[in-house]
Amino acid sequence: MESNYYVDNDTLLNAIIGYQNAVKLAKETNVEEPIMPDYIGECILKIANKFAYRNNFINYSYRDEMIADGIEVCITGVKKFDHTKWDNPFAYLTQCCFYAFISRIKREKKQQYIRSEIMKNYSVETFDIQDQDLDEDFRNSMMEFINSNMNVDGSFLFKKKKPKEIILGPLEDMFMDVEEAFEELEIE
Repeated sequence: MESNYYVDNDTLLNAIIGYQNAVKLAKETNVEEPIMPDYIGECILKIANKFAYRNNFINYSYRDEMIADGIEVCITGVKKFDHTKWDNPFAYLTQCCFYAFISRIKREKKQQYIRSEIMKNYSVETFDIQDQDLDEDFRNSMMEFINSNMNVDGSFLFKKKKPKEIILGPLEDMFMDVEEAFEELEIE
């Protein structure tokens, strides 16, 4: 019995080789590039959907966007797949999905951090509240809720890069010695 998510690697490889040959022939004869076969598209869709249900991706609220990014990257990746070096397009497309998912997660976390910083800078009065006669307890509890739920760590955005070691040649050494001499003389 065949599963809905089953992708046959050999059949996919033959379909990709045939598609790449058709694209190559179209470029040589200056004809419009052919449309990707439905089988390759179905395989890409199956791979991206199934991969999104892995434990490390299943609980994101933007899983549909991750799947869409994975499909987009896989479609461009099919043209770049080198069948002379590799014979496993399933692994190649899965890896394409993985990097697309990670990229989406980074973008969404960055947006979440930006939203949280904006929310921190605004007070409850700036929000459009329907009833203007709300009591102070409600406003305080709402502000406490906003502050507790919008506190996102943005340290991943500001990774400190290691400074590159500068290798100086004899000419640069001479200029560095001159600069140090001026600093010692405190000439302005």
